[in-house]
Amino acid sequence: MATTRIADIAYLPGGSARHTLDLYLPEPPPPAAVPLAVYVHGGAWRVGDKGEFGAVAEGLIAAAPGRQLAVAAVNYELAVRHPAHVDSAAAAVRFLATDRSYPGQRAVDRARVFLVGHSAGAHLAALMTLAPGHEGIGPIRGVVGLGGLYDIPALLDEYPDYRDFVDPAFGADDRAAASPACIAAHMRDDARRTRFLVVHSTGDELVGPAQAIGFAAQLMRAGHSDVTLAARDLGGHDAAPLSAGFWQLVCSLIFTSS
Repeated sequence: MATTRIADIAYLPGGSARHTLDLYLPEPPPPAAVPLAVYVHGGAWRVGDKGEFGAVAEGLIAAAPGRQLAVAAVNYELAVRHPAHVDSAAAAVRFLATDRSYPGQRAVDRARVFLVGHSAGAHLAALMTLAPGHEGIGPIRGVVGLGGLYDIPALLDEYPDYRDFVDPAFGADDRAAASPACIAAHMRDDARRTRFLVVHSTGDELVGPAQAIGFAAQLMRAGHSDVTLAARDLGGHDAAPLSAGFWQLVCSLIFTSS
């Protein structure tokens, strides 16, 4: 079934392609505003483009009851030092939640915004939801992370070779402060109302279960009451976001949120 794609919407002035997003809407147009899933792609904080994830956006809409879901695939700063990547991703979410002039915005229910991130994108989605300094992104109803990199020091302990892409993005003094698992105990008050679904694919050959288990445990240890940890065989690291099982998990969170 068809979707409408509104491409290359600028969320910051200046003309950079890294500051654009694509908005996908169900076709025919929904009769009322629908929830919005903001997809933040992976790529080790250095590669990736929103245009590569149209199949994910279309799959999420197809999995939604009555296809009543909008999806935004966002670009953000790559190959930069922290916090430039998370700041730009947060600017995209803030724009979607607050701007009233972008095309297609009338179809978006601003009270039902959800973040969906994969790998490094799951790190960014969790970080902008939890960390002080990003309060302006508005109320986030839920976050779904798949194959996420939530604890950078622990990641390097388990995979020392990952310094190849971690070191250019995070200084030694930034790693814990930029790790959602490490700051969960100091999360913003508004984040305590956000639902978290932490997903690990048992077929993931690049990120083991410790990252997901550790992050979910830290959220619960901090007193967060709405955390779900899900382990499924969704395929390999890069294939998992394209699996129907993942799309169904995302929609289960979105459409069971009051």
